[in-house]
Amino acid sequence: MLSWQWQWLKGGAMTRKYIYGIVDTYRTIILNTEETLTAQAVYLLRHNGLGAVVGDCPNIEISSLPKEDIIRCLLKHQKAVEQIMRQADVLPVKFGTILATDREVLQLLSQGRQLFSSELANMRDKVEYEVAARWDTQKVLSDISAEDDICQARNELAGRGPVSVEDRIRLGKMVKAAMDRKRMSYRKSIIELLDKLAVDRQVNPLISDDLVTNIAFLINKRESDAFDNAVNQLNDYFNNQLDFHIIGPLPPYSFATVEVSTVDSAKIEQAVKLLGLEQGYSESDIKKAYRHAAAAIHPDSHPGGQNAKASFITLRQASDLLVAWRRAQAVTKGDFLISINRPNHDREATEACFGDSQVLVGV
Repeated sequence: MLSWQWQWLKGGAMTRKYIYGIVDTYRTIILNTEETLTAQAVYLLRHNGLGAVVGDCPNIEISSLPKEDIIRCLLKHQKAVEQIMRQADVLPVKFGTILATDREVLQLLSQGRQLFSSELANMRDKVEYEVAARWDTQKVLSDISAEDDICQARNELAGRGPVSVEDRIRLGKMVKAAMDRKRMSYRKSIIELLDKLAVDRQVNPLISDDLVTNIAFLINKRESDAFDNAVNQLNDYFNNQLDFHIIGPLPPYSFATVEVSTVDSAKIEQAVKLLGLEQGYSESDIKKAYRHAAAAIHPDSHPGGQNAKASFITLRQASDLLVAWRRAQAVTKGDFLISINRPNHDREATEACFGDSQVLVGV
């Protein structure tokens, strides 16, 4: 029976080029195809001191696959990039990045050479570690419920007779605020203890109440053992109130992921016309034109208008496209939109787990 990998490769008559990562070596990269997304041999395309690790894939969209296969593809992608990391410094390329031909990949290396070389120099001899900490949510809730202000509020409500849903929500918000303060205190201490061994960090959003923090740290390889030991000592430091897990070393997914897309010149022209821009427009011109046009068609200004919302979305997409195009052209002039991103660059602003979620607390 064919493996799912090979079935996928057989899915299209034509093949395209799946890109795993960018490296600054001409040394041959050898990957175990049992742990790669593309079933056939992965190879290195070389250009002017840089290399792109690629493999053949079918002429289909990964996003069109069943969800289970997309997850499987993502895991294969990550395993392949981690194999590359063990042989060379690598800039991970965003999962699902596919170009048509080897020639296009070489064009990408040429256009992005300065940007890739600079970021590879920044990432040289560095790896990522992800540190997650969990707590016993029920125990934490019990401890918080015993705090003076929570007890006082609970007793006041109990003394009034029947408690309304609104009062229970209000008390629940007090409990949630106390949990968030405790969580933030723990996170601050963890960062203070580990930052001295790190070059950089990214704070991930939390996806469940039992997560206290989930942070990606960028570490010099020579500090790996010391960092690992420091994480292992955190359980003692916090008197085993938290359960720590560390994953790494990893490629710098959270700090330098390459994103590439092709731009249809017709779409650029259409966006320019939609915003009424003149030739030689700047980023500030785009933003000014967008604000002017958005004020005129904003859905709030046209209550009940069926097309206002759709027009507003189209305008926003046009503005975003032109800003990305202008920024890309300022750094790398060519047919591709190239950027090296911190995929979750806004996540440190996430101060609470679930925003304004409501908590009902019994009295």
